[in-house]
Amino acid sequence: MANEKNSPNLSTQFRVVMEDYNEAHFQSCEGLEAEVEVLYHSEGGRGVGPRAVRGAPKVSKLVFAKGTIAASGGKKNILDWLSEVMDYSKPLKRQMLTIQLLDAQKNPVRTWKVKDAWPCKWTGPLLTLDSSDLTMDHLVFAHEGVTW
Repeated sequence: MANEKNSPNLSTQFRVVMEDYNEAHFQSCEGLEAEVEVLYHSEGGRGVGPRAVRGAPKVSKLVFAKGTIAASGGKKNILDWLSEVMDYSKPLKRQMLTIQLLDAQKNPVRTWKVKDAWPCKWTGPLLTLDSSDLTMDHLVFAHEGVTW
């Protein structure tokens, strides 16, 4: 029996929630991954080749695409945060991000927490006269780990 929460009928929308900034909605999220570096160490006397040992954890940047970013409710938006990051006279502000995969009714189906995130790149919409498509923003975050 299929569980409604596991249904493939999702809105394919992600909500990004932050403490100090308005939430944002995106149609795609890339980079939700965790990896541990594998180091190979030759041990004398084993005679069976190198031994694989655990190295440092690695994370990828998060890339959100086709999104809507708006200011309302007295809070700043994510682009205000990026402006603050780009201002070297201010300390780098890191925050916990909560990423929620939403169903068609906008209810959270799956949630990820992102530790010590900060925006590091924004790409605006592609503006052309010969296209009726509206390309939305892309926003990239650096971070220090994802939990699920």
